[in-house]
Amino acid sequence: MRNLVGLGLFLITLLVVGCGGTSAEQAQEAYKDGLKLTQENRWFESINLFDDAIAGDSEFADAYAQRGNAYSFLGISRAAINDAEKAINLDPDSWLAYSVRGHERSIAGRNEEAIVDLGKSIELNPDYMFGYLRRGKAHMELGNNEQALADFEQGLSLTDDARYIGELEDLISSIQGG
Repeated sequence: MRNLVGLGLFLITLLVVGCGGTSAEQAQEAYKDGLKLTQENRWFESINLFDDAIAGDSEFADAYAQRGNAYSFLGISRAAINDAEKAINLDPDSWLAYSVRGHERSIAGRNEEAIVDLGKSIELNPDYMFGYLRRGKAHMELGNNEQALADFEQGLSLTDDARYIGELEDLISSIQGG
């Protein structure tokens, strides 16, 4: 009788907790779902899913980088930097984490440090338009107009999004005096 009670409790636990995929698989699913939400600018919801991914795999560098990026878009700088630094510690080749940290450093007026981070982001992913846009803005803040212009022109060559084309063209025009 005692064995049947134990077996019954075990089966109930399986039903309640679930016997599906592993934590790593669940973490990957939450991460993928979070990425979809970032494409729709649904930042708070994506953060919740990245939280789930990290809960399933505490060393999931890309989930930290993406959550940091979402925090950055929401203007939650300290959380963005914390997640970017965690991602970099877990994966020194996390281009997005360097971009997030560089962007946040630039916002804080730490443009020299921002340029270093954004340069590393570009080195790791030379096709990421935001790396050039963000680094160009940091250069511009420091009066490095030639470097800013080069970054804005490179960023322009990497996007077909009208919002960013307009922003980059406006920044280029402001440097060229037009």
